[in-house]
Amino acid sequence: MKTLFVLVLILLSFFSHGQTKIIYEKNSILKKNAKLEKAGAYASDKSIVVFTNGYWGDTVSILIEKKVISKGVITIPEIGFATLQVVPNDSDVKISFGDGSNLEIILSKMDLKKFKYAYVSKENTNENKRIQVIYSNETKYSF
Repeated sequence: MKTLFVLVLILLSFFSHGQTKIIYEKNSILKKNAKLEKAGAYASDKSIVVFTNGYWGDTVSILIEKKVISKGVITIPEIGFATLQVVPNDSDVKISFGDGSNLEIILSKMDLKKFKYAYVSKENTNENKRIQVIYSNETKYSF
């Protein structure tokens, strides 16, 4: 029994130091932004990926089906915003971070269909780099 307890603690420790943390804001209500609405971002087949904190001149590659979009991304520290990308939500979206970390995440089409926004931030510490994704229907910026 003691061995099982120790094993569970080790596994919990391992998973808590993973490279990706995902948060779902399930009770969020869709709030629209006039500029994004005018650009067609609120169509039912679209979602908005917002890059927030932790980007300091990184190149981010977004793979949608066979199309790659690469962007140089720099966070504006005063507001915690870097850039955004409107993506189709009928397929998975793979994001690679060109900062030497070899980190990649996949935003599933299932989550993108449920939530209009996917906020992606990077946490850079000396020990590791971790990505946090917050799925929400609330806009956190006035763009």
